[in-house]
Amino acid sequence: MTVTRLGSGGPWEQSYGYSRVVRAGDLALTAGCTATVNGRVVHVGDAAAQTA
Repeated sequence: MTVTRLGSGGPWEQSYGYSRVVRAGDLALTAGCTATVNGRVVHVGDAAAQTA
């Protein structure tokens, strides 16, 4: 089975081996994410704004 890790370039990815999405075979698994700007969480409770 091929496993592909897709990241966003965030600072935690290299330090901790973190990936936003891991694709394994037919599955694509996403990590729980927050919208962080300059180290501060923004758009709490607004999934659409966090996604944008």
